[in-house]
Amino acid sequence: MNVTFMRGMAIPIDFAMCVFLWIVQMIIYPSFRYIKRSDFQNWHSRYMKTIGLLMGPIMIIQIVLISYAAYNELDRLNLLRLLLLIMCWLLTLVFSIPMHRNLEQAVSIEESIEQLIRSNWFRTLLWMLIFLSNFLPS
Repeated sequence: MNVTFMRGMAIPIDFAMCVFLWIVQMIIYPSFRYIKRSDFQNWHSRYMKTIGLLMGPIMIIQIVLISYAAYNELDRLNLLRLLLLIMCWLLTLVFSIPMHRNLEQAVSIEESIEQLIRSNWFRTLLWMLIFLSNFLPS
Protein backbone atom coordinates (compact mmCIF):
# COMPACT_ATOMS: atom_id res chain seq x y z
CA MET A 1 0.00 0.00 0.00
CA ASN A 2 1.25 3.46 -0.76
CA VAL A 3 1.42 6.32 1.70
CA THR A 4 -1.17 8.41 -0.18
CA PHE A 5 -3.73 5.61 0.13
CA MET A 6 -2.90 5.19 3.82
CA ARG A 7 -3.28 8.94 4.38
CA GLY A 8 -6.71 8.81 2.75
CA MET A 9 -7.71 6.00 5.10
CA ALA A 10 -6.43 8.02 8.06
CA ILE A 11 -8.96 10.85 7.67
CA PRO A 12 -12.07 8.89 8.79
CA ILE A 13 -10.10 7.08 11.50
CA ASP A 14 -8.66 10.34 12.85
CA PHE A 15 -12.11 11.93 12.65
CA ALA A 16 -13.61 9.05 14.64
CA MET A 17 -10.95 9.48 17.34
CA CYS A 18 -11.45 13.23 17.44
CA VAL A 19 -15.24 12.95 17.77
CA PHE A 20 -14.91 10.16 20.33
CA LEU A 21 -12.56 12.22 22.52
CA TRP A 22 -14.88 15.24 22.39
CA ILE A 23 -17.86 13.06 23.38
CA VAL A 24 -15.85 11.57 26.24
CA GLN A 25 -14.68 15.00 27.38
CA MET A 26 -17.98 16.83 27.13
CA ILE A 27 -20.51 14.09 28.00
CA ILE A 28 -19.16 10.77 29.26
CA TYR A 29 -16.58 11.77 31.86
CA PRO A 30 -18.72 14.56 33.36
CA SER A 31 -21.62 12.08 33.63
CA PHE A 32 -19.43 9.99 35.98
CA ARG A 33 -20.24 12.60 38.63
CA TYR A 34 -23.92 11.58 38.62
CA ILE A 35 -23.66 7.81 38.81
CA LYS A 36 -24.64 6.46 42.21
CA ARG A 37 -21.48 5.48 44.07
CA SER A 38 -23.03 2.13 44.99
CA ASP A 39 -23.38 1.34 41.25
CA PHE A 40 -20.22 3.01 40.06
CA GLN A 41 -17.73 0.11 40.02
CA ASN A 42 -20.11 -2.18 38.16
CA TRP A 43 -21.07 0.56 35.71
CA HIS A 44 -17.44 1.62 35.12
CA SER A 45 -16.36 -1.97 34.49
CA ARG A 46 -19.08 -2.40 31.84
CA TYR A 47 -18.23 0.99 30.33
CA MET A 48 -14.53 0.12 30.01
CA LYS A 49 -15.25 -3.23 28.33
CA THR A 50 -17.71 -1.69 25.89
CA ILE A 51 -15.48 1.26 25.02
CA GLY A 52 -12.53 -1.09 24.55
CA LEU A 53 -14.49 -3.23 22.09
CA LEU A 54 -15.78 -0.20 20.24
CA MET A 55 -12.73 2.05 20.13
CA GLY A 56 -9.86 -0.43 20.50
CA PRO A 57 -9.84 -1.44 16.82
CA ILE A 58 -10.01 2.20 15.70
CA MET A 59 -7.11 3.10 17.99
CA ILE A 60 -5.01 0.21 16.67
CA ILE A 61 -5.79 1.13 13.06
CA GLN A 62 -4.74 4.72 13.77
CA ILE A 63 -1.43 3.57 15.27
CA VAL A 64 -0.77 1.37 12.23
CA LEU A 65 -1.67 4.07 9.69
CA ILE A 66 0.37 6.84 11.30
CA SER A 67 3.35 4.56 11.99
CA TYR A 68 3.27 3.17 8.44
CA ALA A 69 3.21 6.64 6.92
CA ALA A 70 6.07 7.86 9.12
CA TYR A 71 8.17 4.75 8.45
CA ASN A 72 7.69 4.85 4.68
CA GLU A 73 7.78 8.60 4.10
CA LEU A 74 9.35 10.51 6.96
CA ASP A 75 8.44 14.08 6.09
CA ARG A 76 7.49 16.89 8.47
CA LEU A 77 3.80 16.09 8.40
CA ASN A 78 4.19 12.37 9.09
CA LEU A 79 6.69 13.13 11.84
CA LEU A 80 4.29 15.66 13.38
CA ARG A 81 1.43 13.15 13.28
CA LEU A 82 3.62 10.46 14.84
CA LEU A 83 4.80 12.79 17.61
CA LEU A 84 1.24 13.91 18.38
CA LEU A 85 0.13 10.28 18.58
CA ILE A 86 3.03 9.39 20.88
CA MET A 87 2.07 12.31 23.13
CA CYS A 88 -1.55 11.09 23.19
CA TRP A 89 -0.48 7.63 24.25
CA LEU A 90 1.98 8.90 26.86
CA LEU A 91 -0.79 10.97 28.44
CA THR A 92 -3.08 7.95 28.31
CA LEU A 93 -0.51 5.77 30.05
CA VAL A 94 0.55 8.35 32.63
CA PHE A 95 -2.81 9.91 33.51
CA SER A 96 -5.88 8.20 32.09
CA ILE A 97 -5.11 4.56 32.81
CA PRO A 98 -4.14 5.21 36.46
CA MET A 99 -7.30 7.29 36.98
CA HIS A 100 -9.47 4.54 35.48
CA ARG A 101 -7.75 2.02 37.75
CA ASN A 102 -8.57 4.22 40.74
CA LEU A 103 -12.19 4.31 39.61
CA GLU A 104 -12.27 0.53 39.14
CA GLN A 105 -10.96 0.08 42.68
CA ALA A 106 -13.17 2.83 44.14
CA VAL A 107 -10.13 4.85 45.23
CA SER A 108 -10.99 8.53 45.73
CA ILE A 109 -13.77 8.37 43.16
CA GLU A 110 -14.66 12.07 43.15
CA GLU A 111 -11.04 13.19 42.97
CA SER A 112 -10.23 10.61 40.29
CA ILE A 113 -13.17 11.75 38.16
CA GLU A 114 -12.07 15.38 38.37
CA GLN A 115 -8.46 14.48 37.54
CA LEU A 116 -9.64 12.37 34.63
CA ILE A 117 -11.69 15.26 33.25
CA ARG A 118 -8.84 17.77 33.66
CA SER A 119 -6.14 15.55 32.19
CA ASN A 120 -8.33 14.44 29.30
CA TRP A 121 -8.44 17.99 27.89
CA PHE A 122 -4.87 17.57 26.67
CA ARG A 123 -5.64 14.24 25.03
CA THR A 124 -8.76 15.69 23.40
CA LEU A 125 -6.82 18.62 21.94
CA LEU A 126 -3.97 16.41 20.74
CA TRP A 127 -6.31 13.97 19.01
CA MET A 128 -8.10 16.93 17.42
CA LEU A 129 -4.73 18.19 16.14
CA ILE A 130 -4.04 14.77 14.64
CA PHE A 131 -7.32 15.01 12.71
CA LEU A 132 -6.66 18.58 11.61
CA SER A 133 -3.14 17.66 10.48
CA ASN A 134 -4.75 15.73 7.61
CA PHE A 135 -5.47 19.09 5.99
CA LEU A 136 -1.97 20.52 6.21
CA PRO A 137 0.18 20.50 3.07
CA SER A 138 2.81 17.77 2.96
